[in-house]
Amino acid sequence: MEAPGGLWVRSSSPHHHHCPSWAGVGGWPTPTPSASTPGSAKTCPSFHSVLQNFLMGTLSGYESTVEPFQPDQEMKEAGARMKMLVDSLPKGIREAVLKLSEKIVKTSECA
Repeated sequence: MEAPGGLWVRSSSPHHHHCPSWAGVGGWPTPTPSASTPGSAKTCPSFHSVLQNFLMGTLSGYESTVEPFQPDQEMKEAGARMKMLVDSLPKGIREAVLKLSEKIVKTSECA
């Protein structure tokens, strides 16, 4: 179920089977399927590198992998703050999230 502001929330109703989507959140465009839009870690190694550094690397390593994408100052500050929060999580949790992301990008939906 979509909450005000475009965020997804869980519903206790068993009749809601919506998959959450980040499309439209924070001004992100809604993706349109295209043969030229790669979706796997093999076709977008830079995304995997950013995510791996975000979850497991140092703050400076994360910042250096993001820099080629030319984030504005607000994006840099938000990323750094989130990175510090992620770093406070146990290593096992961060590793599990990274493994999950690897499983997701290998599915047929992302190929």
